[in-house]
Amino acid sequence: MLSHYGMSEANGIYGLAYRAIEMGTLPVAAILLAAEPRLFQMAASGTEGAISLGDRLLKRTLLTSAASALCMFVAAPLIPLVAGRGFSDAILALRWLCIIPIFRSIHWTTGSVLTSIGLQRYRTLAQIAVVILNFSLNLWLIPRFGWHGAAWASLATDGTLALLDWCLVGSVRHSVNSAQMENICSG
Repeated sequence: MLSHYGMSEANGIYGLAYRAIEMGTLPVAAILLAAEPRLFQMAASGTEGAISLGDRLLKRTLLTSAASALCMFVAAPLIPLVAGRGFSDAILALRWLCIIPIFRSIHWTTGSVLTSIGLQRYRTLAQIAVVILNFSLNLWLIPRFGWHGAAWASLATDGTLALLDWCLVGSVRHSVNSAQMENICSG
């Protein structure tokens, strides 16, 4: 949308920072892709095992994404050396966006748990909701604030999806725990 509004410079700044974010999320994606077969195996024998594995994966992906975010924040001043002085505003853009890998580690991990336990429809509904949120925020924020608005929209979108998926898995966890308590009390 930045280029649609004729903000070519802002598009370059935001685009460069966002490419760095995409690279910073690759370690989390690798962890989850390696673990997904096991996640689906665990889910085949019950929701509880998949959620437990998801909790362990989330600890690893959060640690990995936090390290990635810190590295991007610290290394951001190197952007003009690599891309040229015209991209010095991308330092600030990357520093704003560097928390996105943390949000993604949450929504990718919890989303994988939801998919593995047969609740893909809820994951998809959450994703559709944040697509609408992102589009709406971009329509409102980009004309007023340029790349800053695009960054705010991206942070809000990934943060909201992380929160939604976290709550969905928490709801399933609560249901499983409630069912176990009922079995204990009636047995």
